[in-house]
Amino acid sequence: MLSNHVGDTTGANQVRSLNLSGNSTLLDGNNIGIAIVDSGIHAAHKAFSEDGTSGSRIVYNQSFVPGDESTDDDYGHGTHVAAIAAGAASRNAGEFRGVAYKSDIVNLKVLDANGIGNVSNLLNALQWVADNHQNYNIKVVNLSLGGAAIDSFWNDPVCVMVETLNANGILVVAASGNNGKNNQGQKIYGQVHSPGNDPSVLTVGASNTLGTANRNDDIMATYSSHGPTRSFWTDEMGTKHYDNIIKPDLVAPGNRIVSAKAKGTSRLISDFPELSNSTLDVANDDNDMMYLSGTSMSTPVVSARMLVPTTRWRPSVHTVRPARSTPDQTVRKFTITLSNPTLLLREIKSFRQNPNSTTFCQ
Repeated sequence: MLSNHVGDTTGANQVRSLNLSGNSTLLDGNNIGIAIVDSGIHAAHKAFSEDGTSGSRIVYNQSFVPGDESTDDDYGHGTHVAAIAAGAASRNAGEFRGVAYKSDIVNLKVLDANGIGNVSNLLNALQWVADNHQNYNIKVVNLSLGGAAIDSFWNDPVCVMVETLNANGILVVAASGNNGKNNQGQKIYGQVHSPGNDPSVLTVGASNTLGTANRNDDIMATYSSHGPTRSFWTDEMGTKHYDNIIKPDLVAPGNRIVSAKAKGTSRLISDFPELSNSTLDVANDDNDMMYLSGTSMSTPVVSARMLVPTTRWRPSVHTVRPARSTPDQTVRKFTITLSNPTLLLREIKSFRQNPNSTTFCQ
C-alpha cells in the first residue's frame, strides 16, 4: 500500500487496508464521480491520468465563465484542488496521490484567470450538476470557493441551489473561508463564506498537521474561518435575525499541501514562482507539483474522503424550508473569491523566509 502524508493523517490509507464484509476493494473512488467547481483543470497533468502515465479520468469539461470557452486552469487553483481529491500516483512513489485517486473527475470552470467569478457562473454550474449527475455518477460537489455570507441561507440563491443538490443525494462540500483572523492577527468570528453557511452543506475548515501523520498534535489553522454564521434576514419590523449556525462541520489538513501544478502561464504560478521549487518541478513532463495553503485545500480532502467508502454511500442531510417572503434575488450579484489575498501574501513571505519549514499560515 502506498503511503502519503494526507492519506496517512486522514486515515484514508488505513481504510483502504481493511477488508469490509469480505470486500477486498481498495476503496479508491473507482467509477464514482466528483465535480470540481473551480478555476478549471490543467487536463494534461499526469495526476489526472488513469494510472499516473496515460489516459484521463476527466470525463467531462465545461466552462461557465462568460466569453471563455477554455476549461484549462488559467488561475492555477482548480488543478491543485482536483489533484488533492483525485490525483493519481504519478510520481515520488505515490507521495502526492489524491485521496480518491481513481474517481472520475467532472471539471466545471466558474472562475476566471484572476480567481473571480459571478454568482451566475456558479448557479449555472450547480444547475448542470443537478441535471446531469446521473450521467456521470456524481456523488460529491467540491466548492473550494465562496462569497460573503450576508443573506440568510433561507434567501441566498447559492444556498437554495446546494440544498436542492443535497436533497437529491449529491453531497456538497464547501470551504469555510480564510478569514479566521484580521490583518493584526487577532482572532475573529462569524466569517464563514456562502454557501458554507448553509446547514445542509458539509463545511470544511483547515487544520495544521505540523508535518506529522499523528493526529494528536494537529491544531486548528488560525486563518480558518469559523462561526457562528452571521448571515441574516430582516423581518417586516426591520429586525435582523441572524442564522447563528455553528460552522465549520469539521476540519482537514490545509497547510502547505503539495499537489498538482497548473500550466506555467497560470496566474498563481507566474506571480508566485516560490510556490514550487526544483524538487517539485520536473522539466517538460506535465507532472509538476506546488504548495498551497487554505481551506480550499482542506475541502477536497473531505470531498474525496466521502468517496472512499463507496459501498456505504448514503446522503442524509436535508433542510426543510418554511414559507417566508424573500427579497428579489434576481437583482443580486456578487463575486465568488478563492481566498483572502492577505493569506496568500503571508504564505509567500513565510515560504521565502523558510522554504524548508513544514508549517505556516497558522
